[in-house]
Amino acid sequence: MPSNSRHTFNAVLGFDKGPIDLRVAGTYRSKYLDEVGSEASKDRWVDNHFQVDISLKYKVTDNIRLFADWVNVNNAKYFAYQNLESRQRLLQYEEYGPTVKFGARVTF
Repeated sequence: MPSNSRHTFNAVLGFDKGPIDLRVAGTYRSKYLDEVGSEASKDRWVDNHFQVDISLKYKVTDNIRLFADWVNVNNAKYFAYQNLESRQRLLQYEEYGPTVKFGARVTF
């Protein structure tokens, strides 16, 4: 079935004590068939993918919380290909790099 990986997993480690809430998550997806071609050599495959994300929250007061999210810490790449005569033919390669966002949540 297209778009279904044989193996997937998600693991999260967390620390939540006092004002600090820290989460580290790892997500894995094995290679999968993305599109079915007119013959097997024209099938489009997406390579396996492992990504790490980190989230940190700090409670300053009951009304003020600071947060930071770091997505794709390990700079996981997207790689799509076709199997052509025991070689991989590159169809698509994407590199997003890590993304960091931070801010404050204030309630009144």
